[in-house]
Amino acid sequence: KKIIAFFLSMAMIAGSLPVMVSADETDAAEVSEPAVIEETAEEAPADDAEAEETEEEAEEEAEVCNDGNEEVTWSSFRSGVLAKVGTGEPYVLTSDITKGVWDTALTIEGNVTIDLGGHTIDASESENSLFIVSGGNVTIKNGTVIGKNKQDLKALDSYAYSETDNVKVTLDGLTIKNYGYGIDTDIPVVLNDCSIINCGRAFMIDGSSDFNKDLIILNGKIVISGNGTDVNLASDVLLTDFSGLKSGSKIGISMDYPGQFTRELTTDEQAVKDYFFSSNTDYYVALENSALVLKSTSFTVSSWDELASAVNTIPAKGYIKLANDCVASSGAGNISISASNDVTIDLNGYKIDRNHIGGRVITNNGTLTARPV
Repeated sequence: KKIIAFFLSMAMIAGSLPVMVSADETDAAEVSEPAVIEETAEEAPADDAEAEETEEEAEEEAEVCNDGNEEVTWSSFRSGVLAKVGTGEPYVLTSDITKGVWDTALTIEGNVTIDLGGHTIDASESENSLFIVSGGNVTIKNGTVIGKNKQDLKALDSYAYSETDNVKVTLDGLTIKNYGYGIDTDIPVVLNDCSIINCGRAFMIDGSSDFNKDLIILNGKIVISGNGTDVNLASDVLLTDFSGLKSGSKIGISMDYPGQFTRELTTDEQAVKDYFFSSNTDYYVALENSALVLKSTSFTVSSWDELASAVNTIPAKGYIKLANDCVASSGAGNISISASNDVTIDLNGYKIDRNHIGGRVITNNGTLTARPV
């Protein structure tokens, strides 16, 4: 037994020798290893804090709707705009957006500027309006919005509950296309260098109370054309300020019936000719008593002077019917059709007679159609 115990003891001593040698050779490593472990344990909470901070920043970025260069959805666009309300900072769109079929409108009730950044919001498949403004001072600028031409769909629906609400919308460099209503409003809307094209109706204006005068203020180059109703002579014009129009403007005037006068607007007859046209080619826009009026492009004349006046009055294309012989008297001026005009003269069995007075009967620089006797 003593011999066996001796050998077992020696075996145990021999087995421990490599461990002891290893400990001696790697003493420095064993000293540093716990330090690494302790350092890692101390840094772990800091890493967790950084991870939490990164997650919070990501959530904040999502809330402000991708103010970077990422593609924007309608949902993130709405969130981004609402996050800017009341901050004094503009929201700037960084990509085109497609508004889904059932995506709801963006409702704004405070001060904010929405800069579309030259991009387009395509809502041509959406069954809801685009912007609803019921509070604050809102600016929407620099882009294009395209909708569905359906009567109850609006690019902008803006209103106030009372005059003291001081709600105002400014559209700056904005193009509105294909909506049922371009703008439906009972509060002031300022349009600077804007276009409303191919909508069912450009404006739906509620002029039911006194504080609603001059609800539509037009400045710069304004194009309102190709709509089912452009600017309605009987209602919209009464509440529109045209004084800020500039070169290149083209505004169609529609009507409920011919000859409808508006309130006094301007004394600049050339501006009327330059900026306005009739949406119905059977009529033309004229200026009478400083007010816009639509007149028929069909004239009935009974004298040389009436014929000359009718030819000079037609803005582009017109129809003249004789009700008597038109004979020139001594000193009568020439009848001249300008290069841009297209005139049809129905002689209706009568004659145009220069009466042997020097000069031509008609000088035609444009297009003349004379119907036979």
